[in-house]
Amino acid sequence: MRLESAKLRSESPPHAQVYSHPVLEIRPAFRAQPWLWLLIIACSGIALLVTPRDADYTQYLHIGSLSVPLPLLPLFPTLLFAVLVHRARDSKYVLGADHVTEVNGLLSFRLRSERIFYLHVRGIEVDQPLVGRFLNFGDVELTSDVTMATQTIVLRGIANPRRVKDEIQRRVANVLQSYSPGSPSFV
Repeated sequence: MRLESAKLRSESPPHAQVYSHPVLEIRPAFRAQPWLWLLIIACSGIALLVTPRDADYTQYLHIGSLSVPLPLLPLFPTLLFAVLVHRARDSKYVLGADHVTEVNGLLSFRLRSERIFYLHVRGIEVDQPLVGRFLNFGDVELTSDVTMATQTIVLRGIANPRRVKDEIQRRVANVLQSYSPGSPSFV
């Protein structure tokens, strides 16, 4: 997590959101994919052990009915690493002064964003699997019931989910306090 003070710039792309106040930008953690890391390490080890040292393109690795040319075997860990990077960098979450925004599809063809204002937040929950408790990652789920359908944003695979939940609760309390009767903004 890093606290960034966004600057108003004229060279920003037209689809970028411009913030004039400090925001907290959160991205999923790489450590939130431990099974994918283990698979990458295992595939890399197998590729190093099985791939011949000379470039003989006629050798094949036979796995059941599948035949893989040995020089192409190192491509599997590379593709798995690309999947890991895509999962970790395809989305981001922005905690603004009055809202939480989820942006998905940064590395995809379709960009989708969803926003919940702190004034409408009705529930905040943290979900951490056993591995997540050891490596300190998890999900934070925000629910809002402004309309007939309940809106939900899930901040998936983020580092320090309890700290993020506390920060969101602090911001919700600040917004609710500013909209309470007797405050200058309420009148």
